[in-house]
Amino acid sequence: AIATLKEFEKAEAKLASAAATNLSFLYFLEKDLNNAHKYADLALKSDKFNPASLTNKGNCCYAQEDYDKAQYYYEEALNIDAGSVEALHNLILTLIKSRQFQRVKD
Repeated sequence: AIATLKEFEKAEAKLASAAATNLSFLYFLEKDLNNAHKYADLALKSDKFNPASLTNKGNCCYAQEDYDKAQYYYEEALNIDAGSVEALHNLILTLIKSRQFQRVKD
């Protein structure tokens, strides 16, 4: 699957962003955070308004316990797509981890 998705990297920006977003997610699932970060960055370079890529980037930051950056990326994803359940759920987990309980209640 990864080899096939890599072929799409050379396609148009939206398609390249989608392929890089999927690669980022696959690498994240494999616990390969370096490549997950790399492909999230590539996706955002192609389309900085891709909420899935922003969420993937937040997930990488969260996994590395960089909760401030994770919060930033989840909030950016929600600014673009307020209905993103994954970004909202992960933002709440991040706020809890960083002990921002009042923000969770709000």
